[in-house]
Amino acid sequence: MKKEENTVWMLLVAVIGHILCYIRHLLAHSGFRMSDICETVGISSTNHFYYLFKKRFGISPSQYESW
Repeated sequence: MKKEENTVWMLLVAVIGHILCYIRHLLAHSGFRMSDICETVGISSTNHFYYLFKKRFGISPSQYESW
């Protein structure tokens, strides 16, 4: 991988991580439904949202919300 590609990839990973932290905050404090949160942050697939969240935090959004 070229240095430029690596830099872009690292930036993308950082942005996604930031979005997921924002989603975690919304789940804990907003009372919004998960579908509304997905729409707010621009994730069109709730399945993809669940996958990303679980991969990042180790629990599903539903588990986090009820925790």
